[in-house]
Amino acid sequence: MACAQQSATKYLSNTRRDLVTCMKNLPLIIENLYQKKVFNDYEVDALKAEKTEFDKARCILDWVINKGDEASYELLKILDHIRKRTLDPGNAASLGREGWQRDRLHVLL
Repeated sequence: MACAQQSATKYLSNTRRDLVTCMKNLPLIIENLYQKKVFNDYEVDALKAEKTEFDKARCILDWVINKGDEASYELLKILDHIRKRTLDPGNAASLGREGWQRDRLHVLL
């Protein structure tokens, strides 16, 4: 994922296609983003209104990317922390090999 030379926003933009298809347990991701004040009540309601999981994942990623590095960093931390419940196991391993690791998170912001 993101490293010192790559912002969290840039990483999410570069891996968006893979993340849209492998993110799972979206209510948990949305709730965590709400608790971290990345999303407000209106945004949470709008996500709940999306018809498909794909559309929800797409909106989550697009909105977080548009909010910038701090929001993108929060999503990456959430995905890392709850990886087994939020990422498809087949794709989670390959995403982790792209360079983003917990010990590098502190250099993103």
